[in-house]
Amino acid sequence: MKRQLEPMRVIAGRWRGRALKCINLRDLRPLTDRVKKTIFDVLGARVEDAVVADLFAGCGSFGIEALSRGAKSVTFVEISQQALKIIAENLQRFQSQESYELVREDAYRFLKFAAQKGHQYDLIFVDPPYRLPQTDKFFHFFSTHLILKKDGILVYRHYRRETFSHIPAPLVLDQQKRFGETTVSFFSVEDDNENCHLSGDI
Repeated sequence: MKRQLEPMRVIAGRWRGRALKCINLRDLRPLTDRVKKTIFDVLGARVEDAVVADLFAGCGSFGIEALSRGAKSVTFVEISQQALKIIAENLQRFQSQESYELVREDAYRFLKFAAQKGHQYDLIFVDPPYRLPQTDKFFHFFSTHLILKKDGILVYRHYRRETFSHIPAPLVLDQQKRFGETTVSFFSVEDDNENCHLSGDI
């Protein structure tokens, strides 16, 4: 028996209140409104004019919310063709004129390709399946490649029991928000002179 998906919507911005379609896939954990609202409350005005990468995009809830709130562009990266189709349908229903790209690819391979092309992002949202822990690999990549801008934010959604024994420089853990079995961790790139922390405590 398939689990019942919680209805999702756009919380704020030009598409506020619009319903989001989603699909029920094994490894898909839709971003609930409560979690999404907290994430964007933390990010605040950083979303406006931001270049965003939504990795393991699922139904595209994070990236679509970012576009609604004024992001400059969003790249949705998802391996499931079904999920990408749903993202496209949502954006078409909203008659989106914003800049976005749909990429069917493994998230890590996408990052390597983007780094080779010299791409950089203001916001990167990473939401891998719980059964495929890849934290160390991603952290190593972000610490050795300049794909996250120096004033950018990495948002990492993970299982609450997953802890970070070592966070390689220049990544800095700014704060965490917990929701039952889920934790959302916010990282920035350490500045040589002054850390650029988000408001709030860890």
